[in-house]
Amino acid sequence: MATEANEPSIVVDLNMVLPVELEQAAAMRAVEERASNAPQGGGAYELAVARAKLWRPGRVLRVRFLDGTATVQQMALEAAQEWTQYANLTLVASDDSDAELRVSFDPAAGCWSFVGTDALLRPTDMATINLGILGRPATPSDWRKYVLHEFGHAIGCVHEHQTPIAGI
Repeated sequence: MATEANEPSIVVDLNMVLPVELEQAAAMRAVEERASNAPQGGGAYELAVARAKLWRPGRVLRVRFLDGTATVQQMALEAAQEWTQYANLTLVASDDSDAELRVSFDPAAGCWSFVGTDALLRPTDMATINLGILGRPATPSDWRKYVLHEFGHAIGCVHEHQTPIAGI
């Protein structure tokens, strides 16, 4: 969708959720991935992290790009690598059909990501992250913000208002 030069783009950020009938399977896969994802009483979140959906420490997450130019793919992967400074995870580009993270750049779909290990239940031919902003005119700084935001969800982070301590 084209916009006029002075017209702001509208970007919607969604936390994608699995269908209700897959919730139990998702919980089991999350515990297989990391034993501490099992329910431990109290809230399901610690700060702004979905504790029950975290990847195993030291995990190598394969990132497969479903579309987009080589330049846009490289920009996205480079920006996402910042998370590896803070999370005990490694992100590597991969052509494996069963890569844990699968990225699309569909501008009509906006920006969204499945949270943490929920990506394991998404069919392997479907995106787990969409970075629609990279298909639109934007500054490199805007691209970086959106990539970090959506990859944050992909590694298990949620919005602050979704935590029990938010008080809302």
